[in-house]
Amino acid sequence: MTLPLSGGCNCGAVRFEVSEPLLRASYCHCKRCQRRSGTAASAQAHPAPGSFRIVAGQERLRMWKPPDSDGEKWFCGDCGSAIFGSNPVIPNRSPSGWGRSTTIPAFVRRCGSS
Repeated sequence: MTLPLSGGCNCGAVRFEVSEPLLRASYCHCKRCQRRSGTAASAQAHPAPGSFRIVAGQERLRMWKPPDSDGEKWFCGDCGSAIFGSNPVIPNRSPSGWGRSTTIPAFVRRCGSS
């Protein structure tokens, strides 16, 4: 894996980087993640504390906080792509500047990508 990892939203307005190897990856099968992703499970990557940062388009980010949760879901205000979320259940993985634990949609290599 070549660092930093980079990613962003569908329209390109928001870009982020992860400067250290990911701690883990997971799937969440809760109803909220199913509705948000439109799939049976939401693939998530868990960056090391302080290794995730927004490098472009921070002003385009919007946040939704579910009324029955302390977690936050951040997305591109232009195209609606999920960018990252916080999870108060895992407070020890707090990246600097973003609150509690951060999860980002998993990095997926596509056929033909380098």
